Amino acid sequence: MIRSELISAGEVDERTQAVLGVDGNEAGAGDLIMFRRNDNSIDAGGERLSNRHIARFEGRDQHGDTIMTRRTGAGWSPRFTVPAAYLAQYGQLAYGGNAHAVEGRTCDTSHTLQAPGMGAADNYVGPTRGRQENRLYTITDRPNRSELDGGTDIGQAGEDVRAAIMTREPDDLTATEVIRDSQAGAEPDVEDGTVAAVGC
Repeated sequence: MIRSELISAGEVDERTQAVLGVDGNEAGAGDLIMFRRNDNSIDAGGERLSNRHIARFEGRDQHGDTIMTRRTGAGWSPRFTVPAAYLAQYGQLAYGGNAHAVEGRTCDTSHTLQAPGMGAADNYVGPTRGRQENRLYTITDRPNRSELDGGTDIGQAGEDVRAAIMTREPDDLTATEVIRDSQAGAEPDVEDGTVAAVGC
């Protein structure tokens, strides 16, 4: 959806120049790409290419490799080349990600999806990324209570999901807590937490 809007605005070339290996999405000139593996052999505009670096797809060189510029604190780096094989295996579009992927990023407007099972720590990152605006969208299987007409309770309303998120304690245990629990004979209380999907 974001990519379609950027194509309509003339910011991204709709012609496919690469298929990205991590997410299978197509990319063209102007697209933002996130690298998902460190590669010390690639000079990414003045520093080594690192996991979660974000770069703009500028085009292809005569050998079919990708010409990129990397986002820096001061704007964009000088152009550099990334082998086509790297993108085919370790590239993905960078228009959104989970809370871990966007931590430390700043954008004009952030959009955060809240879902049942998230905790307050998961919810914190997204609404602190936008300079001008932060938007939260709550995933639920029914409308808010104020929109109900006295029907049956078919799941959590939006305000119930948000209240649960803000009061939920993190499930993550530190390594020391896991060791302590296992030595005491208890099963460690480790769950896969749901994290926010955040777009900048």
